[in-house]
Parts: sequence; structure tokens; C-alpha cells
Amino acid sequence: MAKKPKSDDVFIYTLIDPRNGQVKYVGKTVDPKDRLRRHIAIRLDQPMTKCKQWIAQLLASGLRPLMSVIDTCKTSDWESVEKMYIKKFRDSGVEITNIADGGAMPSQTIEQRRNSAKKMNAKCKNKPKCYLRLLLAELGRHAIRFKNLNNMESYEKMRNAQEIVRNSCGKARERLIELAKEKFEINNGKSNQTIAAS
Repeated sequence: MAKKPKSDDVFIYTLIDPRNGQVKYVGKTVDPKDRLRRHIAIRLDQPMTKCKQWIAQLLASGLRPLMSVIDTCKTSDWESVEKMYIKKFRDSGVEITNIADGGAMPSQTIEQRRNSAKKMNAKCKNKPKCYLRLLLAELGRHAIRFKNLNNMESYEKMRNAQEIVRNSCGKARERLIELAKEKFEINNGKSNQTIAAS
């Protein structure tokens, strides 16, 4: 049975690209499993940061980021430890997707986040491929969930659906784009649909 962490333990972690083993993000959490689940939850009413875009690409390929806990510290120390790791990776030339330098410093104000979400949604509005990428990401997320549940039949169906979307052309592709637009209808920076991790 796994040992429950002490309440004052904070974990510093990295998210790693499973395709090449590169570190893409540094963060902190008190519950690594839940934090990874929340990273994989892609919400369309939030800005698509570089980290979220990278995760969406992985999900569209049927993959998910790997998490590695690289340090454990006390609640009073986590900000300096996280900043130290972010600086260490940046100084060594690793292209991490972190916006902020770490710690409790917000990467954006709430208003900046709303404006970012509106801009991203506006970019997606007239670009059909954007909707297809969102659809591929959702199918990938479901495929991973079924694989984790050892439901290989449903896993294969999701992977096949991804291939159909990727290989679609002509009227079939146009219809998929229409369906994806309906599913991910975006109004004023908010979405009627949330892609959430199960």
C-alpha cells in the first residue's frame, strides 16, 4: 500500500514528452496523481497555453505526458525549490512550456486569461483544422482511459476513429468539421463542451 504523504509535503514534478523523453513542464503539487489528471483535462473556456497545446497534441496521438517527481520539500520551501528547477532547466537549454518563473507568481491575471482564451477561440473559429485537432485530442483521451481500464475493444474503436478523422477528405472531412464545431461551440470565450479527464 502506498504511503500517504505528510500534509506539509509538496512534490516538485516534471511533465515529460513520451515520444522523446524531453522535459516540457515543471510544477508543484501535493497530489501527483490528481495533478496529472487535471493536466490532461482540456477545457475550451480556458486559454490554450503552450503546455496545454503540447498535451492536446499528445492526446490527439493517443499518448499522454509522463510525470516524474523530482523533489519533495516542505510547504514553506516549495516556491524557491520550484523556481530553482525552472531556472535550472532553462539555463541548460531545455525548452520548457512554463510561462512563469515559478512560485506563487501568477503567469497571467484573470483578465489576461480571459482575453487569451478569447483570442485562442477566435483563432480556432475560422480554422477547421483546429476543430479537428480538438476532436482528435478528445478521442485520444478516451482511448487512453479505455486502455487504462483494460477495455481493449473500446480502445481500438477510439484509435480507429482517430484514424478515420486523420484520413478523412472531401465531404466526409467537411461533415466532421461541422460536427466538431457543434460539439465545441465557442461563444464569448466560453464553451458548451468541456473535454475533461475521467
